[in-house]
Amino acid sequence: MRVLRWLSATAALAALGSLAFPVPALAQATSGTIDGRVVDESQAVVPGVTITARNEATGLTRSVTVSQIGTYRIPSLPTGSYEVTAAVNGFATQVRKGVQVQVATTTTADFTMKVASVAETVQVQGETPLVATTTSDVGQVITTRMVENIPLNGRKFQDLSLLVPGTRPANYYDPTKTEVGGISYGAGGGRNVIISVDGADDNDGVVRGILQQFSADAIEEYKVTTQHYSAEYGRSTGGLVDVVTKSGTNDFHGTFFGFGRNENLNSKTFFQEKQDIAKPPFKQYQYGGTVGGPIQKDKAFFFVSYERNQRDDYQTVDTNGLLPSQEGNFPQPFTNNLLTAKLNAELGSNNSLVARYALEDNKRTHDFIGGNTLASAGALNTNKIHSGVVKDTTVLSNNKLNEFVVTYQHFENNITAENNTEPGITTPDFVFGANLNTPQQTIQQRIQLRDDFSFRKEGWGGVHDFKVGAEMLRSHYGGYFTPTLYGEFIFNHSLGSDLNTYLNSIADTFTGSAGTNSFDDNWTYVAGYVQDDWKPNRKLTINLGLRYEIQYGPYENRFVTPANQTLSALGYDTQKKNDLNNIGPRVGFAYDVRGDGKAVIRGGYGRYYDEIFQNITLYEYWSQISSPTNFISLSPPPFTPAQYAANRDAFRESLLDPTFKGQQIRYTAPDLKQPSADQFNAGFSIQPANHLAFDVDYVHTTGHDEIARWRINTAQNVSTRLSPAGIFDPLHGPYIVEGNRGHSQYDGVYLTAKWRAPKQTLIATYAWSRAYNLADDFNTLPSDITNANWEQDWGPTPNDITHRFTAAAVFDLPAHFQFATSLQGNTGKPVNALAGLGGLSAQVRAIDPATNEMFPRNAFRAGPESICALNPDGTVDKAACPQGGTGGLAFLSWDARLSYLLKLGGARNLEFLFEVFNLTNHVNFNTTNPGGYINRYPSASFGTPTDIVSNTNRQAEFGVRFRF
Repeated sequence: MRVLRWLSATAALAALGSLAFPVPALAQATSGTIDGRVVDESQAVVPGVTITARNEATGLTRSVTVSQIGTYRIPSLPTGSYEVTAAVNGFATQVRKGVQVQVATTTTADFTMKVASVAETVQVQGETPLVATTTSDVGQVITTRMVENIPLNGRKFQDLSLLVPGTRPANYYDPTKTEVGGISYGAGGGRNVIISVDGADDNDGVVRGILQQFSADAIEEYKVTTQHYSAEYGRSTGGLVDVVTKSGTNDFHGTFFGFGRNENLNSKTFFQEKQDIAKPPFKQYQYGGTVGGPIQKDKAFFFVSYERNQRDDYQTVDTNGLLPSQEGNFPQPFTNNLLTAKLNAELGSNNSLVARYALEDNKRTHDFIGGNTLASAGALNTNKIHSGVVKDTTVLSNNKLNEFVVTYQHFENNITAENNTEPGITTPDFVFGANLNTPQQTIQQRIQLRDDFSFRKEGWGGVHDFKVGAEMLRSHYGGYFTPTLYGEFIFNHSLGSDLNTYLNSIADTFTGSAGTNSFDDNWTYVAGYVQDDWKPNRKLTINLGLRYEIQYGPYENRFVTPANQTLSALGYDTQKKNDLNNIGPRVGFAYDVRGDGKAVIRGGYGRYYDEIFQNITLYEYWSQISSPTNFISLSPPPFTPAQYAANRDAFRESLLDPTFKGQQIRYTAPDLKQPSADQFNAGFSIQPANHLAFDVDYVHTTGHDEIARWRINTAQNVSTRLSPAGIFDPLHGPYIVEGNRGHSQYDGVYLTAKWRAPKQTLIATYAWSRAYNLADDFNTLPSDITNANWEQDWGPTPNDITHRFTAAAVFDLPAHFQFATSLQGNTGKPVNALAGLGGLSAQVRAIDPATNEMFPRNAFRAGPESICALNPDGTVDKAACPQGGTGGLAFLSWDARLSYLLKLGGARNLEFLFEVFNLTNHVNFNTTNPGGYINRYPSASFGTPTDIVSNTNRQAEFGVRFRF
């Protein structure tokens, strides 16, 4: 009931605000805006001009009237090419064709009216401005031309966002996402990013990150905003990606495509060369098509896309020669089906409807193997995702517009061990046995309701474009997760090359679980906002916003757990309290220096709140006394791996005793709150020539109250706000607290060059950045188990990249040839030096023999073929790293596509394509996975890479695409 009251109150405030404060702005994630100014030949304002925008493909028409200061704005236009007309009595009618509206972007189209004695029309060819003159955010649009033509290894549309400065590949952090790939911004690891497709949420509420894939042929374009987005966006302290899928038009159009490659077009991987083994069989086929067209001309349209990905892949296992019989190439097949169906309809002269359904269905066999993880640790990983969105847009008057969006999403993931006879065993050199992430099932259902009302208000010191809205996101989480069901045995020292020795020896640490741990949880997110884009004059735009957001669910669980009972009895407040003060102001400016849209200065500040994801509080759910799931850590265990495997059920039954001292009790801090971040940016854009522009931005982010874990109820524990010192609950083991003890800092300088001409498109970027935080992820325990000095873990984030550059280009060549290319390169990510201890000590860093003190966190940096030590200030020790810089180029990939277009008449053509990925065959070791380097110290193999980024050896493919 409280949720409903909050939702009702938020919606009411939004509605009242919209009546008092007018607002046109761009519709979230699905559309763009056309604005501009209208003057006569003497540069005097011409008020009362009617501006009409007509979509050249669908006939959609929208009209507004120019304001008293000579400006106009047409919000919430579907992306595409428009004909914009300016008309008023006494002046020649101006018609500007080819005005491109891009997603989440404002396109400026200015008019200079000429006096006409008779009816006269002047036509001008429109150009897409390269400089944004009215917004203060930091980001770039990935255009349709880029989406359709830049070579993509795997055809994952979100990979193109890596061309935007400030975007980096995210660290792998979740077993359900091994085929998705992530993106990250700032000091985040990729969990704090919001992805929206057609205005609908596309995020995993259990672990965060992108959820559903779409065929690249179904994507129209999208915008990546890395910093300082407006108040209509929330649930993110990182960046956001606004995606819009293609729609039907008045003409039937479509594509059929197919891409294929095999091992004959691939080079050997680094580890295949090292082991002197043959290339394994490899086949990958990606095929499908799209079709769209009119149901009724200018009224209703449809679009359908289907793609199937089928890959017969192999992973190379390498144990550095220790286990020759376990090394080699092992199969890892993958299949994926992607379906998108979309309907656009004009329900009346002032009302339009968009409905879209999407499906993803994928399966990966022998998942998780490769590097030093043996084939016995493989798992079957399946995902099925359904999503649907309905959006209604109503034009209420010349300057008032309302949008209402309903989204539904259903996701189910299942992971099962392919080997459940041998327990999981982790050694300094390799991993084998049943995978510790199995078995598990995740079911997520989400319903999203959103309403945005916008209109324009003249006066009050200029023109105000207001937007007011409210949002509710209702999430249901279900399934089960029994990690270490089969047991995990950790050996800190090598016992040789005989697997039986490990199976029949006592390990240093055993971790396991007892009990069944299904879950059934409901969370609700509610938000409201107001955004005012105020234009006091034609050169200056001031962006003002305020957002309020709250979550219900993570704070309202009243679980009866040993931790709650014990701490309450000791007089500690264990009552969870809703976090209700999440108020996020946003302020920014954009100043058009000359008033011609060619040079703009911008800057801003904003406070942003992140979403607490379900995995943070999940383990406390399983600690309930009524139906406990015990997570056990024994150092050493009283049984060998072989003994446990032979009597697993009996051992697990014995571990169900709620007073068993080996169990780890999870506890959610009663003062848990949503993490927040303060973002600052300052920069400028300049367009020195018709097709050329440069962007320069400095960004800074300070993260607060980030999620981190720590231990209490241990002998070393000092007194904290949550517990007394020492062991206060002798019947149980350590309590693992989930709370807000993390923080971060990020600084970056972004440079972007853009060239857009009719036959050439190019974007080149460079980013210098520095990212520090306190914990690698929410599941990282501090190295100081006393809790007296957790700040000693402050250091580079796992995703910190000092230098990164990218480039992408599409060139139309003579004789119907086209060349497209992309280039990405960056210096290395940090690597930790760990002591190699198991259980609760797994995060203890090794001792530096030079100082006899613990190594700083992430004290090494990945280089081209090894790791490099860092100085105390975070720079690379060049004496220990001859490559200099920050370890050299740890990642480099140059991809290229050459195509020939055979014209068949009309809109029909046949395109033949040849693509090469990683032309230079640079070895890209898997630094996105924390296990990509052996990080136990001291060890003769410390710093040795164990894996490459999947499919980044040089590969090539042929393709064909038919368009009609």
